[in-house]
Amino acid sequence: IYITTSIIILLNMLIAMLSNSFSSVSSNVEVEWRFARSREMLKYIPKGRTLPPPFNLIPSPK
Repeated sequence: IYITTSIIILLNMLIAMLSNSFSSVSSNVEVEWRFARSREMLKYIPKGRTLPPPFNLIPSPK
């Protein structure tokens, strides 16, 4: 009976820890999504070929 009770208590603690982890991750979901999207967008910008902001409006030869 002690083993069954301890298993139930440990499973309850595990579920509580997973629930806490999920709630902390889900509160940051918007920031994480924006970060991942900006990382993907930066893959398509070639390094060294972009001009600083005032000059990037003028097309440059490639």
